[in-house]
Amino acid sequence: MKTYYLAHPLKDRKQIRQWQLYIEKECDIKFINPFYFFEREEIKKLDKMTNGMQINAYKKSFSAEKNERIVEEDLEMIRNSDGILAFINDNAIGTVLEVQYAYSLNKPIFIVTKYINHAWLCYYATKIFARRSSLNAFLRTYKKLEITEADISVANELKRLKKNKSQVAYKASFKGKQTEKRYVQSEKGKKTYSNYCKTIPKKRRAKNNLGVLFFEGDIDNSEFICAICGKQPVEKHHENYNLWYSFIPLCKKCHSKVTQLNLGGRKK
Repeated sequence: MKTYYLAHPLKDRKQIRQWQLYIEKECDIKFINPFYFFEREEIKKLDKMTNGMQINAYKKSFSAEKNERIVEEDLEMIRNSDGILAFINDNAIGTVLEVQYAYSLNKPIFIVTKYINHAWLCYYATKIFARRSSLNAFLRTYKKLEITEADISVANELKRLKKNKSQVAYKASFKGKQTEKRYVQSEKGKKTYSNYCKTIPKKRRAKNNLGVLFFEGDIDNSEFICAICGKQPVEKHHENYNLWYSFIPLCKKCHSKVTQLNLGGRKK
């Protein structure tokens, strides 16, 4: 489990703390919160204050030694983290300096800010989120901040399966059945079904003829790779079922995409 330094302004500490505790339960991630990672006497006193003038007066009373200790403790926590998650708003001077220090250590930097097009923030950030809700959605999907292409593929596949499941449930519902009935009885539905019936014999004939060649060994399926991604095994995509011997080798995933887009202007 990776640990990230949680950089944010002092005045936002309570709401960020609540968010942190919720996210740590939901995701495979842990945060180092500089205000609550260990007991700080100054934070205890600040939490008891409700008046802004009191807070400002207390902060002004900090000695040079206390300010130096606070900064050194924060820098040590950044060094011990795997990266930094920063919440940047209009009053985030210290947060921006923490981001700059993390960048000097080559730490991955994730920023939540409304200034998503700011040149400096774009330069420093590994990824920027425009609002906390966007960050929450990202974490609910991937359960972590640093992701790979494999993580994206898995998330997309889960999303597809969830969508298919909801579509099946809808079709099985009373409303879904009524919708399908209206479509079948419409002119567009009748035309689609008619074209489908005309295509089936040609498709079956092309499949059977190719099957004979493969069965007799005239064509070896292992010799073919997907024309799009280069993977195996492959299926045979026809742009014209009448030319059953002319096909494009495609893996199952690419074949599905090409069929949905109807690339090549397939002739029925």
